[in-house]
Amino acid sequence: MPTTPEGKAKSRMNALKHGLRATDELFLAHLRPRERAIFENLRASLHEDYKPLTPHERLLVDRIAIQHLRLFRLYRIEYDTIRHSGRASALRHLDRFSRYDASVERGLRSLHNRLRALYAQRGDLSLNSFSAKE
Repeated sequence: MPTTPEGKAKSRMNALKHGLRATDELFLAHLRPRERAIFENLRASLHEDYKPLTPHERLLVDRIAIQHLRLFRLYRIEYDTIRHSGRASALRHLDRFSRYDASVERGLRSLHNRLRALYAQRGDLSLNSFSAKE
């Protein structure tokens, strides 16, 4: 964690740079090739599981895939921080990681609930087999 004004100014956009607070479009635009492949596989798998029928349902499933990839990236950043800085100096970052994690999890629950509501409107109760936390 930087302590100088210059270091703080440089690092203040890290959450945006790493995609933790970026818009979905910005997040997708800056994926590395390996992350893009992971995202496309995850997205295809979720579309197969959820079987969205309408454009709105497909959009929500895509956003669920993006949120899962944000979690993947967050856990990778958390691991790298602990590995490179040691446990003691990483402790001050863990609260921030925890807040990002909670935020992404809330987003996932919200998206899933919206998707469940759309399915219920068309009489499809298949999402009841998925957990509410997913």
